[in-house]
Amino acid sequence: MRRVYKSCDSIGLNYYFYTRFGDRTEWRKTDMGWNFAPQYIYQALMSLKKYGLPLYVAEGGLADASDEGRREYIREQVKATWLAINEGVDVKAHLYWSLLDNYEWAYGFDKRFGLIEIDYDTKERKVRQSAYEYKEICINNGLSAK
Repeated sequence: MRRVYKSCDSIGLNYYFYTRFGDRTEWRKTDMGWNFAPQYIYQALMSLKKYGLPLYVAEGGLADASDEGRREYIREQVKATWLAINEGVDVKAHLYWSLLDNYEWAYGFDKRFGLIEIDYDTKERKVRQSAYEYKEICINNGLSAK
């Protein structure tokens, strides 16, 4: 980053999990086997603040076929992003990954990141409950009291 940031107009951050070398914490896991730690996007954003460029959370999400943790993940990630904004990080947008279930390079169609579930046999789409959570955040431009 030190070499290239002066040639950039903005920085895009893809955030899915947190890893700290030497950490022995027993983390809750996503379907990808990644640590479920949406709140740690705050540290990622704060570490990028020093470059003085607008930041975009270009991708932020998790694989969760059952959709049991996605609502919490979205809320906690947005909350942590809001905290970083309040500490001077110039975050311009937060985009959830992904609108639809999609093809993952290493896993094919097996992992489910989408706010909308796809039945790959019938091509039927089904809106997941977490999509409504994200919708409310978008409509309100922030988290509502729950």
